[in-house]
Amino acid sequence: MQLLGLLLASVGVTVLLGFAARWVREEWGKSKNKGLREAAGRYGPAALLCAIVLVVAIVAAKTYLGGMRPGAFFERGNYTAKVYVLVFPDADTAKNYYLPADVTKAGSVYSLKKLYWPDGGSSTFDDCEVRLNQKSNCRAEGSDIAYAIELTGNLKK
Repeated sequence: MQLLGLLLASVGVTVLLGFAARWVREEWGKSKNKGLREAAGRYGPAALLCAIVLVVAIVAAKTYLGGMRPGAFFERGNYTAKVYVLVFPDADTAKNYYLPADVTKAGSVYSLKKLYWPDGGSSTFDDCEVRLNQKSNCRAEGSDIAYAIELTGNLKK
């Protein structure tokens, strides 16, 4: 679905660039400067082709060569990475922990799988969908404590 959206966006940009190139060619054609008219006729199609290639390259780079940093422009569609999250115990707004966690991204959905505590322990989560810079309420497996968890977008190195 994300690839389809990028493809439609690239087609839209290409069409807009085509209209812009046509307009420039027509406006330059009205110019009394013969060299300018010839340059527009000669290089207009090449500029449009370069723009199309650039848009296709950006779409391909975003889809296949992207990184695993949540929220980045060149972010892959599906991956699992260790990132930092903010954990607010018992939905408290003041006290929080900045902890590493295993997060899986599938499409546009981030799922928290495992949270690593500073003392060496960990908590696993079955159904915890987290959002970038927004709190999500989750409950660890076998625990009665509810956590508000916020995905920060910072990778653990």
